[in-house]
Amino acid sequence: MKPLKPTLSPLLTNAAASSAVMNFNAMIISFYVFFSKYLLLGIIIANLHKIMLTYI
Repeated sequence: MKPLKPTLSPLLTNAAASSAVMNFNAMIISFYVFFSKYLLLGIIIANLHKIMLTYI
């Protein structure tokens, strides 16, 4: 394999690094959204359970 031209290689490595960072951020955001959804669901269910226990 020939080495890349010196003008292109920094651009390519920067693009690769930025895309990796973007993928990582997207993963964190999707995990956070997923987790917060289930956390909210858990809180709502716990409150409903409390209400049911108090009224029944």
